[in-house]
Amino acid sequence: ESEPESEPESEPETVLEAVPESGPESGPEALAKTLAASASRAAPDSITYGAYLALDDLLACQRPLSARHDEMLFVIMHQTKELWLKQIIHEVLLAQRLIRVGDLKPAYKCLARVSRIQAVMTLSWDVLATMTPADT
Repeated sequence: ESEPESEPESEPETVLEAVPESGPESGPEALAKTLAASASRAAPDSITYGAYLALDDLLACQRPLSARHDEMLFVIMHQTKELWLKQIIHEVLLAQRLIRVGDLKPAYKCLARVSRIQAVMTLSWDVLATMTPADT
């Protein structure tokens, strides 16, 4: 009798998914190794700064609904906050994974980064304060 064919393993969607939560291939060394391998596949020498950051796509995301000048500021400020929140989630997920395997020093670094991001987000309200109620 032949054994049923197993389905081929799919590629992980993120680098973090490629690092097991426990075992000999887990922890910061495995994460660093996976990141290095991913970077060498994803970033050929010929890639430009703009292409790497998908700047054409990013800069096309601001679509104010009116002709009011300050609406662009409002949109950019809020989109920026959403990106920072995405990064916070990214950092917290890694910190959780690191804590699970007992690697507390890099986990602390991730959480310290979250704290700094939150400070930047709080300070950014000062820019929005330059808008008056009549501007909105």
